Amino acid sequence: MDGMYLNLQIAVGWFGTGNYSMALRWLNRVLTKINQPSFGADTKRISVLFNLILHFELQNYELLSYHVRSAYRYLRKKQTLYRFEEIILDFIRSKLPRSVNLPRLRMAFIELKNELLLITGDENEKELLEGFHYISWLESKIENRPFAEIVKEKIS
Repeated sequence: MDGMYLNLQIAVGWFGTGNYSMALRWLNRVLTKINQPSFGADTKRISVLFNLILHFELQNYELLSYHVRSAYRYLRKKQTLYRFEEIILDFIRSKLPRSVNLPRLRMAFIELKNELLLITGDENEKELLEGFHYISWLESKIENRPFAEIVKEKIS
């Protein structure tokens, strides 16, 4: 496990407590070193997508479109854009800005969850899906429950 992966997991831990500012602080430690060769490839990919989720939670909607374009360019440069990454990027780019009311946003989260569930068995996508509890995050949004509570239930 590389040091950047540990920083990413600390960021995820802060995310679980609902302290998104602290999570972003730890994630930025990862993102500032993302181009170092010793940095794990999956850690890079997970960090880029987690950054989008964090900015959504922080309600940085104006920055979100910039970060989506940046993430898309970064991931395309890696020669392989996984289906999972395409789904997340498309969702944030096309559905989140339009989903301003809560019932519509909830339906968008349900659609995204269903789409991700379809690819959970794909071995090529599995490692990225496991880098962050995406399904649990979506369930927390759909059910209006704390993310940490859902993760705890799944782990127990």
